[in-house]
Amino acid sequence: MLGDSMITEGGRTHRGSRPLPLRVDPVEHADEIVRFQRRIVVGPLDTDCHVWSGGLSDDGYGVFRITRGGVRHVVRTSRYALALSLNGSVLEPHIHALHECDNPICVRITSAEDFVRGSGVHLVGGDRRDNMRRMARMRRGGGRRAILTRDAGAVSRAERSRALRAAVVDGWDAELVAAALLGAGQPTLW
Repeated sequence: MLGDSMITEGGRTHRGSRPLPLRVDPVEHADEIVRFQRRIVVGPLDTDCHVWSGGLSDDGYGVFRITRGGVRHVVRTSRYALALSLNGSVLEPHIHALHECDNPICVRITSAEDFVRGSGVHLVGGDRRDNMRRMARMRRGGGRRAILTRDAGAVSRAERSRALRAAVVDGWDAELVAAALLGAGQPTLW
């Protein structure tokens, strides 16, 4: 239903679906929200990501199962978090959840207040053009490999997401989180 990896809609799995409107109402979906929030591990620092510890798609993004109109759907956690931040308003299909922190399993929404406080930029809403600009700024897309020594492709992104999820399974451990974010292919100074 939402995203560009393996998606389940109405019991059928297919690739490359287009996002649909998503509404997460604080009253109507209260139990679902509690289930979602139980899978989030929040770091101790004001700038830390809020890491999704639940299911992952093949490309390393968090996924969450919901039911709408009696039909089960799988949605990306970043899109669900963005819809949740709208307090019951609809997240339209053309709005993307952009990971400014470059962590595909971060579900921390950046509010204007966070931005002013300097708490770091994590998830923000944007359109396709914003997403393409961000990809260009990060030197990704258009068939180009990332300039970074750790590849930014789907396989390495998924490996990094799995390592980060494993690092927070028993709570936040700063050393394990840093190692997971750095990745196995990245050399260290010491």
